[in-house]
Amino acid sequence: MKMKHYLPAMALALAFAACSDDYDDSALWDAVNGNTQRIEALETWQEQVNSNIAALQQLLNTNDMITAVTPVTMGGETVGYTLSFLHSDPVTIYNGTQGEKGEAGDTPQIGLTQGEDGNWYWTLNGGLMSDAEGNPIRANGEDGEDGTDGDEGPAGADAPTPEIKLGNLLDSNATIKTDNGDKIEDAWYLSVDEGKTWYRVSGEDGDPMFSKAPEVDKDAGTVTFYLSATESFTVPLYQGITITFTSGGTTLDPNKPITVTGSTQEISYSVTGITSPKLSAIPSAEGWSATVSDKAITVTVETGAASECDLLVTATDNAGQSVSYTLSLRNGYSIDETTGDYIVSNAAGLLAWNEAAQSDYTLNCTLTADIDLTGKEWTPVGNSGQTYNGTFDGQGHTITGLNASSLFGGIGESATVKNLQLVDVKLNESGGATAGIVVNNYGTIMACSMTGEISAYSYTSGIANFNLGTIVACWFSGTLKENEGYGIVAFNYGTITACFWDGNTTNGYRSNEGGTVEATKVEGTITWQTAVDGMNAALTGNGYQWKLGENNLPVLKKNQ
Repeated sequence: MKMKHYLPAMALALAFAACSDDYDDSALWDAVNGNTQRIEALETWQEQVNSNIAALQQLLNTNDMITAVTPVTMGGETVGYTLSFLHSDPVTIYNGTQGEKGEAGDTPQIGLTQGEDGNWYWTLNGGLMSDAEGNPIRANGEDGEDGTDGDEGPAGADAPTPEIKLGNLLDSNATIKTDNGDKIEDAWYLSVDEGKTWYRVSGEDGDPMFSKAPEVDKDAGTVTFYLSATESFTVPLYQGITITFTSGGTTLDPNKPITVTGSTQEISYSVTGITSPKLSAIPSAEGWSATVSDKAITVTVETGAASECDLLVTATDNAGQSVSYTLSLRNGYSIDETTGDYIVSNAAGLLAWNEAAQSDYTLNCTLTADIDLTGKEWTPVGNSGQTYNGTFDGQGHTITGLNASSLFGGIGESATVKNLQLVDVKLNESGGATAGIVVNNYGTIMACSMTGEISAYSYTSGIANFNLGTIVACWFSGTLKENEGYGIVAFNYGTITACFWDGNTTNGYRSNEGGTVEATKVEGTITWQTAVDGMNAALTGNGYQWKLGENNLPVLKKNQ
């Protein structure tokens, strides 16, 4: 072999160099360096071939999808491609380059061919590669067996992975089945049994395993690998799966909470990136359910259901591709991203605000629909020690069926409760006084009303018990505690303007300590139409006005 020739030549050259300074050994060193570079190149080729073999086997056996094909460049030239997968680690395949023929044996050409049974088999120099028993070697593994009902079947057998090495890289105790067991340093050897036995092989020196670059077809959703002019195989290309959700003609952001405004709501959907998708929708909270049709998800919310629910929506296809979204659903309310305000459309939403306002006393609330609190538990917002200091805007809507000690326990100087109608309310305070809208008012109550019954251990009032703020254009109609009931307030230290009442009490207030009171009972020549006119005269720039309703009581309407 060349290596054996070079080593004595090097020793002889060194001997001559010791005797003569005139000896020129550059040609000898060029030969040595050239051979070293060739061996290094062959070793690099060996690494690339083994990488290609492993990559091919992964491609043939994968259930994964390719997400990207990235060229690998060296010296400005493309020498291979890195394949990225959706779930698996990336692999790199190399083109290979045509090398020079070696004397001890040409480098082998490893490839694949598809058999009549549909399986892929390894080839060596154009012929089928075989094991020690002469059987062709499959490149793709075997399918697992079907299991019995309730059990998984055993996994299929993995296909053996061929390995190729230069002779000088084989272990000294390697079992060689060719050349009487002799090892040739610069010959190529092949093992198909995980390195237990090795065979010297031959082929065109440095031939590439792939005949051309992988072909990406985004329309078909595939990546095709060409092994030769006639042999190729494809792997699915991942292009991204998305679900678009809409409701009421508005596109929904799946990353933001979605408000369900009624007992049922339809959310339309469309899926891109997969064909013939199958959709499932699974709610996380009790009282919520969802059904799926070809184009929409119908969400149903039972009475008493949780105020929030995560809805897991998954789209899958027959190829095993899938995508999932978790939609955050809110029962009857939304929260403004900028201000944190609650926008409420049903009882569950109002109760969600009621709970949140027990710890955040500046939390604003706006109603967008009439609310029925019949049978619901309510905790008054604010008290004399910690007043509510936000804005509660009913926007002319009603709250029906409230059964509690009060709606608000106390509101502060910066608080406003406005444009709200309490209907068929039943309030009771067993330990002290109470009132229709607020027990202790330091803020502003504007364009509010109440119908129903109020009872308490102490004083009862139609709008507020203590008023140290402002009450404008409000009215009460109902039943108060005998002898300790007052149409508008019990104790006034602030301003009361254009307020009216009727019912079983004679007085609009108990005492006025330095404040102003305009509180009038509807009776005799004072009618509810008189009250409507008086209240509207006091409402300037509010956006809502009182009008006489069908039951001859005022109702609040938005200005047209």
